[in-house]
Amino acid sequence: MLYHLPKNLRHHLARPIGELFAGDLTQTRPKVDQWLENQLQELIPTFESASKATSEANSEATSETGTQRSLMVSCVGDVITESLLNHPRWQKHLKYCFIDGGTQRGDYPSIIIPPEFQIHTLTNPAGTISDEVIKFIKNTYLDDNQYAVNIVGEEDLLVIPLILVLTRGLVLYGQPPITDLTPPVPAGCVGLRIESSLREEMRLFFDQFIPEKTIPH
Repeated sequence: MLYHLPKNLRHHLARPIGELFAGDLTQTRPKVDQWLENQLQELIPTFESASKATSEANSEATSETGTQRSLMVSCVGDVITESLLNHPRWQKHLKYCFIDGGTQRGDYPSIIIPPEFQIHTLTNPAGTISDEVIKFIKNTYLDDNQYAVNIVGEEDLLVIPLILVLTRGLVLYGQPPITDLTPPVPAGCVGLRIESSLREEMRLFFDQFIPEKTIPH
């Protein structure tokens, strides 16, 4: 099953749905690093409090992999994925990396995936969200594995199923330049924290997508 983004809703995703870090990689890298550091420092006390209660109830200590999973970071886009994979501070926190081998400027060189990541290939045509991707996230988000997912098609909309399925975490995605808005949106990277209010907003938005079987031919 494919869910198609209606043409009249495309403007909704033109503007960032999180905090925009404008500029090329050299300009955005320090901003993203600082944002991630701030977000994780805010999230760690919350997680440790919850972990303590769980540990006392289950009489089990929380593992390092469990800590990393609860502070999971997901990436959508080749540039931001390669940047974080090459950063030892953030690589261990990555849960999902969705890449499609392309950027706004054309093809993107192959990314070297660390051996600890499981590599999968999924199909997601441009302008859609596939049920294949949704089911993959649902079936894997609670495990301790890290995933690099090669998308046949485009990964542009996959921030949406990440927000809908994950109960917490951070998502980073590439922002293309949008020149037909006032004011225009510069290229860069967007960071967001998954929270209930954002999940509800995305749920209402996704409900307006058109299932493939109902699209007139």
